[in-house]
Amino acid sequence: MKKLYIIIILFFSINSFSQSTWIGINTLYNVQTESLGLGIHFKKDIKKTSLSPFLTYYPKNNFNKINEAIFGVDLNYNFYKYKKLRSYALLSFGYNAWINYNESYLSGAQYNNLNTELGIAFRYNSCISPFIELRYSIKWMECTIKAGVSIALNCPKKRKINIKDLPNYSKQD
Repeated sequence: MKKLYIIIILFFSINSFSQSTWIGINTLYNVQTESLGLGIHFKKDIKKTSLSPFLTYYPKNNFNKINEAIFGVDLNYNFYKYKKLRSYALLSFGYNAWINYNESYLSGAQYNNLNTELGIAFRYNSCISPFIELRYSIKWMECTIKAGVSIALNCPKKRKINIKDLPNYSKQD
């Protein structure tokens, strides 16, 4: 598993200057545990699919009952687009370090967990791309809403046109 993550990180560092590479931040809300989490992600578009390693953390505080960190990778399949609106299905694999698992009454609760999630999402495709995902954990039967923003690492810049550079320009006195 560690080799897979090293390959993913190398893949992103080699291709980090293409237009289809993204970096982003997000918040998550787990409906069953009523917990808020924060995350970062990278994303590499490859035709109709995307590969997206991520890191998420749910801190234990007055609001959250759960304290956990998740490191994983999402596989996205873009299936519909309308102008700049995109939708995609996702399959997520992750390692979950459930820090306060001993406070849970769930059978099978332990510190080390492997998670698989399925989901559907929508994003607005631009240089700064907001998105929202609805995710379902197969192991824990939990629904999570993930919302955030991704930023293109090499977005094309609009060039200003200087009127003096146009072929038909003539200086009028």
